[in-house]
Amino acid sequence: TAMECVEGDLPSGYTTVGVEVCVQHLNPAPVGSDLRVVARVVKVEGRRIHFEVEALLHDTVIGRGTHVRHVVNREKFTSKLLELASKFSRAQS
Repeated sequence: TAMECVEGDLPSGYTTVGVEVCVQHLNPAPVGSDLRVVARVVKVEGRRIHFEVEALLHDTVIGRGTHVRHVVNREKFTSKLLELASKFSRAQS
């Protein structure tokens, strides 16, 4: 949800990756419940986007917290990810 709320505002070829999550669980929710999740941008610092997040069951807040995402070049990020996966795969062999 946080990623989706900023995706349309990013330059072509860029995306965001989550780097920090801090959530408090405030109330229980039955297994299989349909929750509504809300993410609000509260601050932008260079490539860092800070969000406030909430999960709600009807009007009851189930969880609340903060989330931080970094704006990254999708191609460079994917390349680095594949490089790390390759190193890990070789190390396991």
